[in-house]
Amino acid sequence: MIFDSYEITIFVITIITLLLLQTQTIMIAHRTLCFKRKVSCLIAPFLSILFLLTSCEADDVGNYYTFTGQTIGQYLEEDTDEMGFVEFHKLLTETQVLGLLNAYGEYTCFIPTDEAMYQMYKDKGVTSFEELKENLRPDELLKMAYDHVIKDAALKDANFNEGIILNKTMSDRFVSLTSEKLATEGYYYVNNKSAIINLNVECHNGIVHVIDAAIQPTENNLAEAIEMNGRYTVFTAAMKECMLDLLITEYEDETYDPEQYESLLSDKPSSNNGDAVLPEKRKYGYTMFVLSDSLLEKKYSIAGENALDQLKALAKEVYDPVYPADASITDPTDRRNSLNRFISYHMLDRLVTKRLLIDVYTDQNRNRNHIPSEQMHEYLETMLENTLMSISYLSSQRSNLINYNQFTDQHVSLLATDGQAVNGVYHELDSYIAYDRAYQQAIASKRLRLNVASFFPELTNNGYRGNSTSYTSPSNHTILFPSGYLERMSYRDYTKVMYLTTNEDYCDYQGDEFFLVGTYEFDITTPPIPEGSYEVRFGYQPTGARGVAQLYWDNKPIGIPLDMTINASNPKIGWESDENKTEEEIQENDKVMRNRGYMKGPNSYKSGNTRYYTSKRARLDPQVLRRILGRFDFPEASTHKFKMRATKEGEGMLDYLEFTPTSMLDEETWD
Repeated sequence: MIFDSYEITIFVITIITLLLLQTQTIMIAHRTLCFKRKVSCLIAPFLSILFLLTSCEADDVGNYYTFTGQTIGQYLEEDTDEMGFVEFHKLLTETQVLGLLNAYGEYTCFIPTDEAMYQMYKDKGVTSFEELKENLRPDELLKMAYDHVIKDAALKDANFNEGIILNKTMSDRFVSLTSEKLATEGYYYVNNKSAIINLNVECHNGIVHVIDAAIQPTENNLAEAIEMNGRYTVFTAAMKECMLDLLITEYEDETYDPEQYESLLSDKPSSNNGDAVLPEKRKYGYTMFVLSDSLLEKKYSIAGENALDQLKALAKEVYDPVYPADASITDPTDRRNSLNRFISYHMLDRLVTKRLLIDVYTDQNRNRNHIPSEQMHEYLETMLENTLMSISYLSSQRSNLINYNQFTDQHVSLLATDGQAVNGVYHELDSYIAYDRAYQQAIASKRLRLNVASFFPELTNNGYRGNSTSYTSPSNHTILFPSGYLERMSYRDYTKVMYLTTNEDYCDYQGDEFFLVGTYEFDITTPPIPEGSYEVRFGYQPTGARGVAQLYWDNKPIGIPLDMTINASNPKIGWESDENKTEEEIQENDKVMRNRGYMKGPNSYKSGNTRYYTSKRARLDPQVLRRILGRFDFPEASTHKFKMRATKEGEGMLDYLEFTPTSMLDEETWD
């Protein structure tokens, strides 16, 4: 039997209307009418009928309720007394979050026991929820409830990783997870405090984890959080002496309002990931790499009343040879002062958790685009002017190597990670990091492949970069950025700039990409590239939907416009597969392509599945190319401008920029 959608709709509306006349037990929350247990039991058979009827029409019925299990809200309501969730139930009811947890979607909920809630009351100087409600504003209570809920992700322990997980709570805060043994049983700890005592309770709309302490994230900014830790007093004193703590206090751009830009979505720019959406907020974020007092004393003999002066002496030893003209500057608030430079190089203007340093781009469970046998290097601009820091992955056993020197194998390692603040994180090191002569030589003697997404702090600060589509349920993973949102990119009003979050469908470096639609003109400011002579390349993927664009480097046009509609197998490019060829034949084909201004894709990444690409490596796929922009001499470390202007309407695409020292071109590897 087949029913049309109109008949089904009338049938369901009639049934629900009759039921509404029989009960007054209704809750309203977050765009959904959430019925109490009694009503759910009455409606369930009828919604099950609706499910069966619509199944007659199509195989793909979507995310319909079958009511074969409880929602998280029902789990809390029905078992409140038995399980000991009375107090948390009060909080969710008061804030109407309980209705949300009865709604469609996917949620992860950390539920504190009654004992945990009573301890939280004690911490706040009250004895009951009623007293707590009298002492807090409604928005503060709501935040307290939201601290325990992650929306759009149902995370089991199989999805956990050590450190901060990238799915934020509804209060827009991270939670960190650690695992360790307590007596004879193993526990996960949330924020190093709340033990998960009942793991992976599966509900119809998500996962519940029962915890023995309420989640109470810090409200301190990054500088305050480091100071309050108590283990970094010398480093904190130096930061304050230089007044660098004042640079890491911002949290959110209050002037940003997405409603002002809704007209940008009028023609519904979209991709295979769904219609584009605007960023909800514009957050700021920061990262500090810190040195403990015990490390400074043990490794550098810096301790006691004169510890700050001793650190100043170490800073002069490091940076006076690098910046000899500034050696006489004694004012620590001057950005050219050696102590100021020493601390500044330990600071980033973006929130980078341990996972976001490099692990998320190499983890096969999270991002299947990387080939595990290959190395990867991430480059981050520090708050010391015109300097880069590198994070290296050499193997699964050798990752998060900071400022790895390929000549000496020297590097700095992490000791403790993901110390949290309201606007950032801090990581403890086993040694100081420095932009000294040895590291400058090392970084200027290697190919730098920079994902275009790494140029923009806004992507990590607002939770887009590294956010894999395989971990979240909505189809919208295309972010449309209004003009001015990305500080390092400027473009005409008619330009639509979009970002695809990590997706294994595409053969993208690190899994993500920028793309543009229609007619566009924009320019990007790169991170600072070290002094030297480089061949510069632009990584992209040609498809039939692309357009034609004129490329510019430092405001000068590069050759004729690039036709991004033709793939590498076109005779104009001369690509031939490496397969079934001798090494000499492969090298000859590479020369042919280079003479025409092109290179094959790298050997170190691939598409995570075969939906659009069939090759095992980007180098073997004719849909992946590098366009050689030319050879350039950079007399000093500085930023540069890369510009694209559409000369024929169609999509534009940016994946990465590559800088290869001309001295190593003859011996460059394929990775």
